[in-house]
Amino acid sequence: MGQPTTITSGGQTDSLDPTARHFVLWCLESLGLRTSCDQGVYVVVIPSSEPNQPRTAAHPHEMLAGKRFSFEPQTDAAMTQVEHVTLKSPFLGWLLEQLRTTAWPVHAVAARQPSSVHELTDHVFGHYRIDGGRIHLSGCSFEDRPFLRLSYVNTGGISGHPQVVHCFGTSNGGLLDDDLRRQLELDELIPLKDRKPYLDEEVLRRWTEITRRMHEHRVDGTWAAPVAATLVWCKRAEGKLTFSVGQKSVEHAFSDWARLIVDHRVLPPPYKCPITGRTSYHLAATDDGRITVADAIATCAESGQRVLETELESCEETGRRVLERYLQICPVTGRKVLASQFKPCSVCRQSVSPAALAANRCSACRDIAAMPKADPRLARILDAYPKLDRWRSWKMSETEAAYVLLGTAAWKRLLVVLDKKTLDVLHLALGSRFSSKWTQATSVQQADWLA
Repeated sequence: MGQPTTITSGGQTDSLDPTARHFVLWCLESLGLRTSCDQGVYVVVIPSSEPNQPRTAAHPHEMLAGKRFSFEPQTDAAMTQVEHVTLKSPFLGWLLEQLRTTAWPVHAVAARQPSSVHELTDHVFGHYRIDGGRIHLSGCSFEDRPFLRLSYVNTGGISGHPQVVHCFGTSNGGLLDDDLRRQLELDELIPLKDRKPYLDEEVLRRWTEITRRMHEHRVDGTWAAPVAATLVWCKRAEGKLTFSVGQKSVEHAFSDWARLIVDHRVLPPPYKCPITGRTSYHLAATDDGRITVADAIATCAESGQRVLETELESCEETGRRVLERYLQICPVTGRKVLASQFKPCSVCRQSVSPAALAANRCSACRDIAAMPKADPRLARILDAYPKLDRWRSWKMSETEAAYVLLGTAAWKRLLVVLDKKTLDVLHLALGSRFSSKWTQATSVQQADWLA
């Protein structure tokens, strides 16, 4: 939470420091009066209605025209008509009374802030880059948002010296952070003479009371009521950027204080990919035209297609990043592997990943073991294919997708590969007990051996 801005002025001469002097001049300016200065002596000037033109109507404070004052005590006898102004002087008291009756609150703007959207464009665009595309401003507006400055004159401050204290309140009921106040340059204000933004009186009253309480809670000592209230209007920029590549485009919103954007004190927000969550100021498009941050795009190792990085998966054997359609689950290892890497087992003919093969045989065929006919899995198979019960003994293994069975008779062997879910025949072959070769069954043989 921000601390109040305190300007201490004092010493044996009760002279004002530069910032306190600025407050006195600010009071004059807020009443529509100007000053000229020569060797430390200020002269009140009634401004003309138009530059270089005579005034056509009396100023409400016409009697101050030509008044001379100084912030330093004058010792020259010729300066007897020059009033020495301090925070205790009647002149300042009169100015503050005029503010209370004619200019409460004062409306002001920071002395230096952008006045047009054009001033922001380069400062925003320069942070972004889009490969093969363009950036344009699809909409931007300035909104005047207020801070409430309460000004106190404490002629008996904690240090024993007169003090001017400015306290800045925010519209959400807090005190303005000192760093933000300095960055927005709210110590240099210009009274707003033209059309003034409207703020409901009751809202202002409640806001003033809240800010007073917040201020009094943060400082020590007893403080009188504020002598001036100023609504300081700062421009808040709200806009959207459009990033385009070909016929595709995306929008990106930004919002911050215009002064901070122009001064490069804040950066516009990086674009956030809505799918990957990655953020960056560098954008690009996928091959199918989707615009996102460049770091969220990767290339499929199989197709060469540029897609979102999150759409790629890793082959669990090679580590290559590919689209999901190029991966296949090995029925033996259960791992996702590049389908292009699969090879058939020389025995069961199942297509498996290279890691599942040894001497061209998959681990299921290598690890096949004797199985009693009472085993529930084998019993289910024999119930579906009763003719298989004629074979004397069985060996069996299984993968994620299939059963591999090896039946043995006196001189022959029968290799049966069945789908685990449906028990459909995937492969059927006949061999000799004394040979490692297998002969695939014809449709006629399959019907004879199984049906």
